[in-house]
Amino acid sequence: MSMANFTTVIYVFGISGNYVGKRAGDSENTFDLPDYALANAFVSYDTTIAKQAVTFQFNLNNILDKTYYTASVNNLAVSQGESRQAVLRATFKFR
Repeated sequence: MSMANFTTVIYVFGISGNYVGKRAGDSENTFDLPDYALANAFVSYDTTIAKQAVTFQFNLNNILDKTYYTASVNNLAVSQGESRQAVLRATFKFR
């Protein structure tokens, strides 16, 4: 009996960036929220497990662990953005 088993493996890499300019912190322009730039990256891996298509993806968000501010409620509260995050995800495609 002859038998063959083939698995196709595909890697995908990516990077992204996001820039937000300086903006008013309240409606009366009494203070500003500073500008910021973020860098993110990911790698994904497509394979099969038990004849099911599976994608594994690893994301690294805010690579440089930049402190930044996303919003404010007048001068009472300022929202800080997310610190560096590492996320691992698996997606199974059932047929």
